[in-house]
Amino acid sequence: MNINIENKSWYEKKKIIQELAKQNSKEEIDHTIDSLIEILKNDEEEQIRKDIITIFSKFDNVNGKIIDTLIDILLHDKSELVRKWSSIAIGEISPTAHKAIPSLIEALRNDESNTVKKNAIFALGKIGKDAKEAIPALKEFRDENDSWWVNSIIESTLIKIESP
Repeated sequence: MNINIENKSWYEKKKIIQELAKQNSKEEIDHTIDSLIEILKNDEEEQIRKDIITIFSKFDNVNGKIIDTLIDILLHDKSELVRKWSSIAIGEISPTAHKAIPSLIEALRNDESNTVKKNAIFALGKIGKDAKEAIPALKEFRDENDSWWVNSIIESTLIKIESP
């Protein structure tokens, strides 16, 4: 089943996405994930893309397709809002987000948005001890940054990563 949301209002799109998220069987969930990924990659409305990312962050068992999609969005989406929510979602699904660590580091180093960078730091903190490879990038960013608030977030993240 193909889901077409072209030429639908924002409200209609949101209702379709909410209905998709209610699926229960494995087959329905797999189809839902595929449909939502397709919408996420192709819809121009950033609020719709953010809503899909929020739904992904609520799934109990996140599969590789979701992580791969969130990584792609984090690194390539033109919308700061969507990139920010992608980094938040990666943090929310942190137990299965290990493969996102290099992308979070890349966002920390290269994204033009301080909001995206801040949320990448939070996501690394939620991943915790498994994000040890991010320590040099976090320390580098801390040393280059003169915001006490951002540096306090980095320190908190470093404690979560470095704690025994």
